[in-house]
Formats: sequence, C-alpha cells, structure tokens
Amino acid sequence: MSQQTFRNYGGIFQFHLSGPEDLERIDELDKARWAATSIPTVQFNCDPAFLAFLDTDKDGRIRLYDLRAARRWYWERVSVRSAMEVGSDTLQLGHLDGSHAETATARELAELILTEVGSEVRDRITLAQVRTFRTAYAQTMPNGDGVVTAAQVEDAEVKAAIERITGSTGGAPDASGEVGVGTAEVAAYVEAARAFVAWRARAEGEEAAAIFPLGDETAAAAALVDRLAAKMDQFFAQCALVALEEGAAARLQASPEQLAELDVNDPAAIEGWLGKASLARPEADGVLHLDGALNPHYAADLRKLAEDVGPRLLEVEGPLTELKQGDWSAIKGAIGSYLSWMADRPAGIPEDADPAELTAFADGPMPGRLEALSAEDASVAEEVEQFDNLEKLILYQQGLLEFARNFVEMRYLFDPHTPALFQEGTLVIDGRKVNLCMKVVDKAGHKKIAAKSLIFLTYLDLERKDAAGKVHKKQVVAGITAGVRGGIDVGKRGVFYDREDLEWDAIVTDVEVNPISLWEAMIAPFVKLRDTIAARIKKAAEAQQASAEAGMNKAADDQVAAAKSPPPAAGAAPAQQQQGGGFQNALIGGSIAFAALASAGALVVQVFSGITLGELVAIVLGIVAVLMAISAFIAWLRLRKRDLSTYLEATGFALNGRMRLNRYLASTFTLKPGIPKGSKLEQGSPTGTLEKVIAGLVILVLIVAVVLWQRPDWMAALTAALGM
Repeated sequence: MSQQTFRNYGGIFQFHLSGPEDLERIDELDKARWAATSIPTVQFNCDPAFLAFLDTDKDGRIRLYDLRAARRWYWERVSVRSAMEVGSDTLQLGHLDGSHAETATARELAELILTEVGSEVRDRITLAQVRTFRTAYAQTMPNGDGVVTAAQVEDAEVKAAIERITGSTGGAPDASGEVGVGTAEVAAYVEAARAFVAWRARAEGEEAAAIFPLGDETAAAAALVDRLAAKMDQFFAQCALVALEEGAAARLQASPEQLAELDVNDPAAIEGWLGKASLARPEADGVLHLDGALNPHYAADLRKLAEDVGPRLLEVEGPLTELKQGDWSAIKGAIGSYLSWMADRPAGIPEDADPAELTAFADGPMPGRLEALSAEDASVAEEVEQFDNLEKLILYQQGLLEFARNFVEMRYLFDPHTPALFQEGTLVIDGRKVNLCMKVVDKAGHKKIAAKSLIFLTYLDLERKDAAGKVHKKQVVAGITAGVRGGIDVGKRGVFYDREDLEWDAIVTDVEVNPISLWEAMIAPFVKLRDTIAARIKKAAEAQQASAEAGMNKAADDQVAAAKSPPPAAGAAPAQQQQGGGFQNALIGGSIAFAALASAGALVVQVFSGITLGELVAIVLGIVAVLMAISAFIAWLRLRKRDLSTYLEATGFALNGRMRLNRYLASTFTLKPGIPKGSKLEQGSPTGTLEKVIAGLVILVLIVAVVLWQRPDWMAALTAALGM
C-alpha cells in the first residue's frame, strides 16, 4: 500500500484520496483529521438513492460512521475496485467477491435481469438496466412490500374490496406508486366496520330517545345550536362584564373612529363587521331579549331558536321572548347526547352504510383473502432486498470515492474546474460569475452564523418553470469574493445556472456587507467623499431650483397684478423697464454668485500661495496615499480572516479545521470574464454632450488654477478686482 499523502487545502492539511486504496484507510484515519464529520444530506447534489443508502439511520445527515460503514459494505462484496476510479455505473460481475454469501444471489439476480431485458452482454450490468427492470417488477404482484393494489388483481370482488378499504383508510403506498392495502389496512377497516355497527345500534336502542330529542329534526337543531354556541358564550360573558364594571358598556360599543373605518357601501365589509359584533347589546341583567333588537347577521338563527328549537328542547310554550344563560345551558344539555353520539362516530365509514352488509364483510372470508394476498406479496421481500443491494453496489462504485473526496477531504472546493458536490451552481450577476453558491434552508439561522465568515454574502431567491409549466423555487447564498460590490444590492437581478445547466431567475433578497478586495477598500474613502459631495451638490441644486421657481412664480404674479393695476403716473418708469428689472436682478444675482465663487477660489489660492505646485502635488498625493494605505491595511486584516469553514458551517457542516479564503481562491470563486483575444473593440455609445461639457469645465478650472498658481501677479490683480 502506497504512502499516505496530506495536501494543504485552504490552510489545513487534509488526507488526499488518490484512489480506492486510500479510501480503505479512512477506518484508521483519526476522526479529527477528516475535513468534515457530519453534513446534511440536503446540501449534496447526489443521486437521492445513493444518499438514502448512506444515511442508514435516516436522520438527514451523513456522518463519519455512515461513510465508514458504506466503505466496509462495498469492500466485503467487491474484490476488484478499479471501476471506482472513473465512477463507472457499470458493474462487472467478475469483480464480485465470490466468498461473500450475498454475492451469489446478486449475480443470479443480475443474470435474470440481463435475460429479461434481452441484453447480449452477460458479464456486466448497468444502473439503468437494474432500475428499468425494477420499475417494471414493482408494477406486478408480488413485489415485496406486502401491499396489494386493485390493478394487481383480476377478481372483481377483490378489486371492489380493495377500493372500499383504500377509500376508508386511505390505503398504503405500493412500490408501483399506486395506493393499495396491506394487513394493517384490512384490520383497521374491519375494526371500523364493527365499531360503526355498534355505533348505529346505540341510536336504535335504549339511548335513542336521549340521542334524538327532536326525532328526525335533531340533526338540524344540533347544527343550529353549534352555529350559535360561540356567539352565545360571547354575549353572556360580555353581560357579566357590564354587570361588574360600569364603564364596560361604553367600551363594548363601537367608537366613531372604528365606524369611520367601515366601508358602509360594501355589503361584504358590513357582513364581516356584523359577524364579529355581539348578538345584541349586552346588559347587566344578563338577558338576551329575543323579541328586541338583534344582530341581523344572526337574526334568522335566533328566530329559529326562539320559535321552534328552544321551546321544544326546554319543553315550554313558545315562542321564547328572552333567554338567560341558564336557559342556554339547558338547551345545550338537551342536545348534548346527540353531539356526544356524533363525536363517537367511527371515521372512514359512510353515514349511509348498511350495518348488515358491514357485519357480513367483517365476519366473512374477504378479510382473510386480502391478508393472504398481502402475505404472498411480502414473501418476496428478501428477493426485493437484493434489488436494493445490486443498486447499492453500482451506486457505491459510481459515487463513493467522489463523495469521500467531498467529505474526508474537500479537494473540489479548491478546484476551479470541478465543483464540489455541495456547490449549487453558478450565479451570473453584475458582470461576474460567482461559484461559491450553496443551498439555504433557514436564511435567518444561516446569516447569523455565516456573517462571522467575513465574506460578502448575497442571499437570492431562485425560480424557474419546467417544460410542464411547474414552477420550482429555492434559495441560495452566494459569496462574493473578488472585485468590488458594484451594483449588488437588494432587488438586483441575475441569472443562476445549476449543476445541470438549467437556468433560474435570481433576485437578491438580502446582503451581508463585508470587504471584498483590497482595491475596494483603498478607494472606499474617495467613493464616500464623492458620494458626500454629490449629495451636497444635489441638495444645494434642489434648494437653488426651488428658490428660482419661487422667484419666477412671484415675478409672474407681479406681472399679472401689474396688468390689472391702473396706468402708471407721469414720470413713472416704462413697463418694459419695470419688467426688465427681474432680468437685471438675475444678472446682478448671477454676478454676485460668480464673484462669491471666484472669491472662494481666490481665498483657497491665497492659503496655498506659499507652496510650490510640486509641493502641493506631493501633499495631495501623500494624503491620498496615507488614506489608501490605512484603508487597505484595515481591509487586509479583515480579508485575511475570511473563513470558508464558517461559511460551510452555517449550512450545517461539522468541520474539523479552519479553511481560510486566500487570494487565489477568491479569484476562482468570483471572476469577471475578459474580452476574448483577437476581438475588435469599438466605441458603440459615444459620450453624451452633458458629460463632455462637465469634463471640459473641470479641465478648464484645473488649467486656470495652475495658471494662477504660476502667475501670482495675475492672482493679485484678480483679488484686487474682487475687492479682497
């Protein structure tokens, strides 16, 4: 056996699985040397049957011991394991270990399948052949699960019995995908049938008078009482409150503000309001006056109670004009036997079922016949188990080594060409391809842990529609590890390609902001300065615009007023001159504003007049360099702490080491494709006129500043002209 190899992945040395011979060593590998010891099955993009075979305790997690047990199980049955290297889905029958008791059965089953599917090749079998034959086998009876469907029998009487039982009990799933019955369902139906017969007998014996106090009308009366029960309890409770607290009556009435919110033109809204309101106005005497003002929503039921049901149940002359809480309790008590009897009704048997027929079925031969069929079906369970074993052999050969390379070690997480089994796919957003994407089950819980990874996290909702029109949805998290944030924020849309290259619509629903790169950190202060200046300029411009609009509106109002006023007296200024005053004022205001700006510029120049241009440039560059250096250093401290382990642990991984996100990995997880070599570049969208003007003005200002800097005499003249 070759020497063991450990490779450095993300800062920790992990056991390198070069082939099946290394997989054999995982039993002796110290638990603390595994990359992971437990991972949720939901995170793996594997064949579902493969994961089901691995997860022996069905707890939704693959653990260290599960992988070890799978390795031993496969080793015991296969002596030649070279096919694991390529992950082949074809099992060579000659590779089976003949010394194991189960391999002979597996070989016989494989040969049977090859015969049934008409294969000319007899020394190997594929996963597709096993599954195709197994699907066809499951449609017939027996298929090993002890469940018999109506489609699997020919006897019409048996078919009818199976359909009756499945309709009553819900049945049990068969391996064929249909619903059938087993011994448990047959026994449950027989028990329910006998219980129903006994239940119906109570209504025809000594209890009949108590159960049906109103004869055939008892059911309708019980339904009426049931509809009013909650509102009656509410009314009498409110009456008790009014009797105890004097101010309660006012609180139980709707306030003007509450009524103002009610749409009095919407019948549905009014009905909804009345449905929540009391049956009548609660009074301290605790009496419901049935001949008084009643809630219209319940008026019909209350009249029925007062005129018919109430008097008969209370055995008094009707109609009832008032009802006290004791009377209501007596009404409920009178109907209580019926309600109790109905509550005892066995589920699953139609109300109009014939008791005699049910008794004949339960005591007849049919239950025994169905149980015999179920036992016959279950008798081949061991044979069906061999289907599982044969499928498991091929699946383990195909995927066990690759799975271990994503569990014992995590080589593919650090391989830009081969995605790890727990990577969901690639996100294309903001001109970048992001590969560090994983499935998210609980976003709040994930974010609470993943935020500690110091990686810039983007949570996205994915949605796509398949060919049948069915909409599929899921949620992923993408780690942005290189470049700058750009336009990535909540609401940003992108496209997601899963491992099968299926396209999903993606929309950002949440972000966890952290530094992405040194460059982003270095320019951050200047970006912030730019945004601050832009915001202030925008604010000032908006204020100036509002002031100008107000002035224009005032001028317009003045002109209208002037047009309506009498002609000016002799010697007054002409109208044109008065109207032109606004323009003159604007010019004066503009001149003042320009002078103020020029003065401010001159003041700045005076402040730095004792410094040469070279010294000024050096000062500015020095300040810029210091700011960039400080920002870069702080970002570097955070960037070097970015932790892939925490990112994985947020999705339920149990890891043994801390894997850092280095620069190389960052550039492979998030990359911006370049322009293909040899491509011709053209300016397809010329710069707009406004942008050119602004750029020209900026350049002009810089030129003027340099000239004034070099010519102090010009600067002095400008200062004197401005009166400074």
